[in-house]
Amino acid sequence: MISQNQNKLIADLKDKFRNGQYVKAIQECEIACFNAPLNVELKKLCGKMLALTNDYIKSIQYFSEVYELDNYDPETLFNLGAGYRETLNYLEAVNWFSRYTIITPNDYSGWFSLGESQYMAGLYLDSVKSSDKTIALNPIFADAWSNRGDALHELKRYDEALANYDHAIQIKPDYA
Repeated sequence: MISQNQNKLIADLKDKFRNGQYVKAIQECEIACFNAPLNVELKKLCGKMLALTNDYIKSIQYFSEVYELDNYDPETLFNLGAGYRETLNYLEAVNWFSRYTIITPNDYSGWFSLGESQYMAGLYLDSVKSSDKTIALNPIFADAWSNRGDALHELKRYDEALANYDHAIQIKPDYA
């Protein structure tokens, strides 16, 4: 349970970050984490702020520490997947997004992130399957149709790929 003082500290750190005091907010968050090494919420906050400033390596470190303390937190699993995806470690991203989808099977964004990472890792058939799950959960998500098309294209299933691209454009006519 988080104390009132910790809630205030977290709120203050978020305010500093929102107000553009990124370095100060991150430094103070890291000090707070050092002083409260079992505080999951502070570690998550540090991880998020670091990710928002594109320091994915340190963000991954904080979310890994959170995972050690609470390995069933979906937010942590998703953020680890995102961090690894941003550092171009797609197989590790697949690992974390896979764990996320096990815990939150009805979140289309998790399935999309998994499918996108699978595509980037060259796991095209798996990417199609994850895109299928994304589309089943949110059939009007153009990015899922496009990702599915990309994976089908790599599998040399060109007619199916084109049909998926067409579907993405029907949903979002200005789709790139």
